[in-house]
Amino acid sequence: MPGPRVRWRHPDTRAAIAVLAVAAAAFAITFTFETVPQALMEGMGPERFPQLVIGMASALGLLLLWRSRTLPPEALPAIPAIVFATVGLLVATILVLPWLGVVPTMTGAMIALGYLWGERRLWLLAAVALPFAAGVHLLFVRTLGISLPVGPFGFILG
Repeated sequence: MPGPRVRWRHPDTRAAIAVLAVAAAAFAITFTFETVPQALMEGMGPERFPQLVIGMASALGLLLLWRSRTLPPEALPAIPAIVFATVGLLVATILVLPWLGVVPTMTGAMIALGYLWGERRLWLLAAVALPFAAGVHLLFVRTLGISLPVGPFGFILG
């Protein structure tokens, strides 16, 4: 006796297929990364960590696809407007980051996101966002030696 079949109209089935499609495209992109000569490489190559993350996402997508075979179809609730506003803010952050730099962009994005989500104490948002963005800069640029976009305010960061 055959087991449950995949129901293509189930929302979880469609979500799993979307995750697997994005993961396949992202995995293909990792093959375009520059290769590091074996003599210079320590640990994983630059493509391995993204491949591990993509592999985990693929495994979770396969699990969701498998689970969706036995789940009853559910009516999906309407997506709240704040979701679209949050996505818009994050896309704007990505677009602005190369020109404005990491610290100002992260600070502004964190303040805007907190405000969007309902926090009205701007002093508190700034008190959290600025040290966090500066900490990211210190960690990546000063400690790990990874260059990040500094934008027109790079002279402040030294």
